[in-house]
Amino acid sequence: MISKTPNFELIAIILGEELKEKSRVNEIQRIAKATLKIKPLGYFNKNITSHRAQLVYDWIMSLANSGLPLEEKIKRCIYFMEQFELSQKTKDKVFKELGITQKTDTKENSLDIKEVNFRNFKKINIEPILVEILEKRLIEIEKCINSGAYLSSIIMMGSFLEGLLLSVISSNPKKANQAKTAPKNKDGKVKNFHEWKLQDLISVCHECGWIEVDVKDFSILLRNCRNMIHPYHQLRKGIYPDLDTAKICWEVLNAVINDLGSKYP
Repeated sequence: MISKTPNFELIAIILGEELKEKSRVNEIQRIAKATLKIKPLGYFNKNITSHRAQLVYDWIMSLANSGLPLEEKIKRCIYFMEQFELSQKTKDKVFKELGITQKTDTKENSLDIKEVNFRNFKKINIEPILVEILEKRLIEIEKCINSGAYLSSIIMMGSFLEGLLLSVISSNPKKANQAKTAPKNKDGKVKNFHEWKLQDLISVCHECGWIEVDVKDFSILLRNCRNMIHPYHQLRKGIYPDLDTAKICWEVLNAVINDLGSKYP
């Protein structure tokens, strides 16, 4: 629950202090653009000497001074923060300044299948039998997360995403095949749909206007996490999924469903 008006300037400084050591400039820019969805206005703090920290300051202050409702500002600030691996100390400070009291009951460590927007899911024009299969996978994903099998849940989410996008493209082959990003074989012909990779499916769905650019970017992040099905990929990346990772991927699925439900013919 929200208990006070947030001090966004202090939040910007707190986040900047940690992110200047952990993140690259282009990473901060990309994530801020996708999660905050505002235009940076060039806010400057003469006491901040780090370019990365200054960048965070500009984005958060631009959010704070936008015309968005307070609850939406807070929601986007949290979404931005969740994309980085921050220390618990930093997270606690930010939540305190946001005026949010964190609950400690077991619901904090679980996920509810009802969070999925099934109304939009039903709007997506795909084969009815596949809808039933995908719904069952969502239930399995929920069970994996709530039992602590985070890696398994993420791999299943990647599988769900691939199945959903492949069905969408298969239902609208003419437009999909005409997309510039449609993958081609060595003869320059568009590959059969079953040969498309998840990256291809994501790119074409975005080009066709069925998913927004921010959803496209985060879908690619989910694809990268899904690749942890290969142990050596996980070893190279040094990624060890936890509840937060799984919840972020879950939100990506929700965003894809929402976009397809409202934009896909």
